[in-house]
This record gives sequence, structure tokens and C-alpha cells, in this order.
Amino acid sequence: DEEADLTERLDAMGSLDPSSVSGDSIEALLLVMKDRSQQAFLSIPDESSLGYHVVENPLGGPDDRYELRWRAIITLERLKAASALPDFLSALHDRHPVVRNHAARALWMLGNREGLAVLLKALSGRAFENETANRILREITGLDAGYDTDSGWANKVPAIERWAKIIEALPTHEPPVFAESEQVRLDRRIHFLIAVLGQHQFLFMEQARRTLSGMGSLAVRHLSSTLGEGAPKTNQQLRAYAIQAVGVIAQRGNDGALKLLIDRLSRDASPVVRSRAATALSGLSAAGALSSALDDSDMGVRVSAILALGGTPSAKSDGLIARFRSWAASKDDPELVRRTAAFSLLRWSASDEVSRRTVLGCLQSPSISLRAEVAVFLKNWLGDLHGYDPDVLPSEQAKVIDSWALKLNDF
Repeated sequence: DEEADLTERLDAMGSLDPSSVSGDSIEALLLVMKDRSQQAFLSIPDESSLGYHVVENPLGGPDDRYELRWRAIITLERLKAASALPDFLSALHDRHPVVRNHAARALWMLGNREGLAVLLKALSGRAFENETANRILREITGLDAGYDTDSGWANKVPAIERWAKIIEALPTHEPPVFAESEQVRLDRRIHFLIAVLGQHQFLFMEQARRTLSGMGSLAVRHLSSTLGEGAPKTNQQLRAYAIQAVGVIAQRGNDGALKLLIDRLSRDASPVVRSRAATALSGLSAAGALSSALDDSDMGVRVSAILALGGTPSAKSDGLIARFRSWAASKDDPELVRRTAAFSLLRWSASDEVSRRTVLGCLQSPSISLRAEVAVFLKNWLGDLHGYDPDVLPSEQAKVIDSWALKLNDF
């Protein structure tokens, strides 16, 4: 009841009994913890095949509901509401830092590590934010890094560094045993998020993908059913977004996600899915699968595999170097393949003259799309464009391009 007194609403949360709580109570708490800045839509239970429909979140303006949100999170954690996992992940982006901190704790109690980085970052925030983060870290680890919210930064910084080391060494936290009804509700909510990936509201798709990416193995199990052989037919957009979520999970060291990417790269009927799987495998232990994809019937898949291999130092071999060099110097292969081979070869061997000329030529191209392409490559390679702006004419940034020529000599 949005019109009820705040104290009355907080007391109502505190009075909920874990042994007799209803699904309606869980749904009410999930609605209370929503905030426009944290999630732009609400999922409302209904009798459809998904069990939910989406409505615009009506909340906005000044934030006077933060205490309700964090108390809802605390209550859901106390009730062992596994179905709140997607909402806890979304709450890591809430506009209020203490709400984010409590969401991080609730996730940890569900066996999810996504919130630990949020707690670590909060230690550098203001009072109350850093105080609650430090208290929560002490509660979930049983350790004390010597952090004092009232001390100066000369003392806080070493304590934050100690917390960082403690967090890095934390073993996986096993979640409690949940009621079967909660497991069913969680499965339905994950099914709903996967379905959102195939809709046409970009913001919703992005939020769903971000949430699924934070679920780790749990999401992989559901996404495998969506992407694997014998899966129900789904639109290409859903599958492409789903494979990107799997890619994020794989980059965090999940073996199940890695295997799913390799499987989809070699077997999926959609070239878009195969291409995104190749891109997601960059830097991972998948040189064999990526090398096989160099012979894919679709040029987009081949290009993605070339770039991914270039982003994987361990994939470097004499055979691949020779093949990439042949493509880079060829006049018969498509221009996109030639450029991509040159980009990837440069990451393996910065002294390769053909690749150097290709990159410098793209920097000076009259085509803005080509300049943008090489800018993406440079940023993915080095994390920074070092002053180069693809929107600015080459004649107006000659000094920057000359400096790039010198930088290539130093790599």
C-alpha cells in the first residue's frame, strides 16, 4: 500500500513468517524493491504461458523509498526467496548505495558472487555507504580487514586493499536449501528473462541479458535448453542475445558456458549465433574450434573467428600466422577478410609490415566507416585510442596518426 505509513509497511515486512509465507507475499516484496533507476519495467504475474507480463515502472522523481527497498531485500533474504535472485542482481544497479550493498549480501547468501565487487567499491564511498559495506563484508566472511569508516584515507586505503585480497580468496558459498515452490518460481523467472531477449524493446533486452549474465551456471543450464539441439524454435534475435550472455559467463571462467559456446560455434544453424559464439571465445581456450571456424561457409563467422584468434595469445602458431599473412597480402580474398587478418596478425606480431601498413592505412582512410572499424580494433586491443578520433578527418589529426606509427614500433 503506497499510501500507508512507512513504519506500518516496514513492520508488515518484519512480521512475515518464513514457515508460512505465501507466493503473493514474495511477489509483493519484489514489487516493493523495484526502482525506476534500477529497472525500467516490472514483471507482473498473470495466467499467460510465461506467467508474467511487463509494465512500465510507475516510480520516479525524488528517491524517498530507499529504506523500503533495502528492507524488502533483507526480508526476501530472511525468507530464503530464491526467486528473488534476478531482482537482487538488478538491485546491484539501484541508485541508492545501501540498497546495492544489501542486494550484494542477499546474492552472496544465494551462492552468487556478483555483489562482492559492489561491496568493495562501496568502501570508497561516503559514510553509511562504506559503513554498511564494511559491516556486511565482516558478516559474510567472519573476517576483519581493519577498516574504520571514521579514519582517514591513509588508513582506509590499506584496509580496502586487504579486503580485496580477502574477497579474491573467498571460496564459493553454498546456498541454503530452498523450498521446492521457490525453485519453481525461480525457474519461471529465468524463463521469462530469456523470453525477453527475443522481444523488440532494446532496453528490456539489455536488462535481461545483464541479469542472466550475472547468474553463472544457473543461467547456463537454462540457456543450454534454449540454444541446444532439440530446443524449441526461437527467433534469431533471442538466440543471438542468449549466446552473448553465455559469453560473459564463459569469460568469468565457467566451463559449462565455454563448452556451450564451442558447441554452438560448430553446430548452430544460425550464422549470427555462430559469429557471436566465435567473438565470445576470444581469449579463451578454444583455439581448435576457432581454427575450424576459419572454413565456415559464412564470411561473418570466418571474420569473427579470425578476430577471436588474434585476441587469444595462446592460439598463436606458425600455421595460423602463415595463413593470416597469406590473407592479409592477398588480392583475391574479400577486403574485410584481408583487413581482419592483418589486425589479428598485428596482435601476434607487431613487427609484421603488411599488418602495420594496413592499420595505418585504415587510420588515414577517407571512409569514416573504415576509420571506425580500425578504432574498434585498436580499443579492443589496447583499451584506448590514444587520442585518435574516427570522426575527425585524417588531415586534421596527422600528429596523432604519426604517433600511432611510432607506437607500433614499440609494441
